[in-house]
Amino acid sequence: MSNTATAYQFDSQGYYLNETLVQKLGEEYLVPPDSTMAEPTFKAGYWTKWNGSKWTNEKIPTTCAEAIKKGLTCISNGQGKHNYEVKTLLEALVAADSEHYKTVVSDNFVMTIEEIPEPTEEEKALEREQAKQNAAQQAIDDLIKQMTIADLNGDEEWKAELREEYQALTAEAE
Repeated sequence: MSNTATAYQFDSQGYYLNETLVQKLGEEYLVPPDSTMAEPTFKAGYWTKWNGSKWTNEKIPTTCAEAIKKGLTCISNGQGKHNYEVKTLLEALVAADSEHYKTVVSDNFVMTIEEIPEPTEEEKALEREQAKQNAAQQAIDDLIKQMTIADLNGDEEWKAELREEYQALTAEAE
C-alpha cells in the first residue's frame, strides 16, 4: 500500500492547476488547502473550477459579446495559469473582431473587452471632410510632381496646363 496519492490543485479562484502528490500520515492524507482529492472531469471548451465542494465546468466564451456578458476580466500584467489563459483568450477574441471590439486596461491593470461604439453623425461628417481634404492634397502633390517633370523637360505647354489645374484645385480647397 502506497503512502502517497494524487490530489488536484486549484488556484485562488478555484480554477484547476495540476495534479500533485500528497502524503499519507496515519489514516489521513495531508491535503493542502489549495487541493482536493476529488478528481475533476474535464470537458472541451470549458474551464474546470473547484467550488469548495465539487468540480464544475465553466463555459469558455467564444465571442467578444459572450466575454462581455460573462464579465470576463484578467490582470493584464498578472501571473498564474488561469489569468494567462484569460488574457490570451481576450486578446484572441478581440483580434478576431477588432473592427467592433477592443481590449481596455484600467488604472489598476484589469483587462476587459469593450465594444467600439459606432461613430456619431458628427464624427462621420468629420471623417468625410478629412477624406476630401486628403484627396485634394494628394491631387495637389501629384500636380507638383508633374510640374517638376515638365520643368525639367522644359515643356512650357504642359507646365501651363498643370498650372491651370493647380489653380483650379487650390481654389476648390479654399
